[in-house]
Order: sequence, then C-alpha cells, then structure tokens
Amino acid sequence: MKCTFGKQTVTLQFNKAASNNTIDPDMLNALQDAIMDLQERSEIRVVVLKSEGKLFSNGFDPKYLMSESTMTENQIAAVQMQFAKILYFWQKLPQLTVALIQGSAMGAAVGLVCACDMVYSVKGAYFAMSETKLGAVATTSIPYILRRVQYFKNAYQLVLAGASVSAEGAKEWGIVSEVVEDIPGLDAECKALCDKMTVCAPGAVAATKEIITNTLGVPPSSFMLDYVASVLAEVRKGPEAQGGIEAIQSKRKPKWAEFPIVAP
Repeated sequence: MKCTFGKQTVTLQFNKAASNNTIDPDMLNALQDAIMDLQERSEIRVVVLKSEGKLFSNGFDPKYLMSESTMTENQIAAVQMQFAKILYFWQKLPQLTVALIQGSAMGAAVGLVCACDMVYSVKGAYFAMSETKLGAVATTSIPYILRRVQYFKNAYQLVLAGASVSAEGAKEWGIVSEVVEDIPGLDAECKALCDKMTVCAPGAVAATKEIITNTLGVPPSSFMLDYVASVLAEVRKGPEAQGGIEAIQSKRKPKWAEFPIVAP
C-alpha cells in the first residue's frame, strides 16, 4: 500500500493492480499500521482511500482463502478478527474518510468501502458480495453494510443473493455518495470535498463522528441525552468553538480555515 501526504491530507492507495488489489495479510497489516498512526495525527483532516488498476479490490485473496483449509479455527478467527478491528477503528478515525472507487469492489472490499464516511465512484464500477456463493459468510462486513444500505431488502440482495450492483444502484441503496464519469471526476469530487472540509473545524468533525458512531440505531434514553449533552458542553468550552465565535464577530476566517486542505 502506498501512502502519500498532501496538505492536511493523506492518501492510502492499494497498489497491487496485477492481483486486483486483493486483501491479504500484508495489506491488513499495512491498513492496521496506517490506522494506528492516523489516530494520533491531528494535523491530518481528510484521509483518502483509493486504488490503482482495473479493480478497486476483489476482496480477500482467493489463494489465501484456499489456504484456510490447512489452518486451525483459531488461526482463521485471528485474521478475521484483525479485519473486524480494522473496519471498526477505520470508521472511528477522527478524520473524514473518503473512498475513490475507480473500479469494481467485491467481497471484503465492500465492507471497507462502507466503513468510509464518503464514497465516490465511477459509473462503470460494480459492487458485489459473493461470499454465499462460495459457502462463506461476510460476517465482519455486514454491520457496516447495514449502516449504509437504507433498506433490508437491498441488503439481502447484496449479502444473501450475491447481487452485483452498479454504481448508480449503489448510490440509490446508500453505499455510494456520488457517481462520476471517470477518474478525473473522482479527483474533482475529492477536491470539492476538501474545499468544504477546510471550513469545518477538525475537532468538531471528530466529535460529531464519535456521536454518530455511538448513537446510530440506539433508542433515545436518559443515558444518551446525558452523553450527547456532555459532548456538546465539552466542545462548546473548547478553543475551536471560542475561536469560531471570535472569527464571526471579527468577520475573519477561523484559524482552521486559513490554509486549504489539498489532496496529493
């Protein structure tokens, strides 16, 4: 995986085009290392995930899946637990995460895409989950797919019936944010998003993501109200909120908006 830094951004690019950017132990380790690093990188405000080659990713390496027949249950579970933790902590990154889909995404790659905050795709890409056709189960990806796919009937088509969904269909279902014509269109959408994020306070973005993650699908309760109120009180007393109010009163840009966010 290739890592490239821009201005307040980082781009993580899968660079195994010859093998369709398959997810294997090496890629899992690279993603895990990147996530651990990004958790502490407050200067990074946008994380871009992309691929090179014809496919975004065809999911777990078929050769690796075949090798599981010689592994113990504990060994298999360890790899899947690693991927589960990657999806969990990727979703919880304080930065805004955006996936640029230049080609089809399959299997576990769909779960990774669904764990992103924003997803832009070329119109020629397809999204497919073929685990049930292989006698397997997309266990680790399902929670993240269900957070994006709006209706269970569509989720069932994807994860149970192994449907192959076009980019336009994936947008209707909620997996994709916007569909563009080509790769330059992806770059244009990414630039526009970075421009929008330039005026958004990074601490406020991180706090908002945390609230969304912790309250999505949870019924309202006194505990939830107390939690949301405590986060709001902490943010309001922080330097960003104070700086934002002062900037409005002084009719100037807040400190975080002084320098544009630019992807490499």
